[in-house]
Amino acid sequence: MANLTTIEKQILEKIFQMGGGYVLNFSDRTMGEFFRDDVGVDIYNQKYNYASGSKAKRMRSLWLKVDEKIVGKSILKLIEYIENQILLDNLKKEDFPTDRMIAAKNIGEKLLGT
Repeated sequence: MANLTTIEKQILEKIFQMGGGYVLNFSDRTMGEFFRDDVGVDIYNQKYNYASGSKAKRMRSLWLKVDEKIVGKSILKLIEYIENQILLDNLKKEDFPTDRMIAAKNIGEKLLGT
């Protein structure tokens, strides 16, 4: 279980646009591929199915059920994903303020112990 404070969770939920059950611009398929290929986790495994099974609820469940290293890695990989999606014009830079991106990176690095 990752040791995330309430404030850290709020920062992550905001940066990953988890309102309404979504996570960024992921479809079910692309989220599954991302977590499998980049994080090494089957996010659609039954153990991460919580309540409605939405993408956001699966991510929250992951935060509760895996160790800090995996959560830290997933945060940093999602930040990298955001940066690449901005580069590809699939996400808008103005939706991801620099201070919020830095705060999220710091959370990921803290969990990894770096």
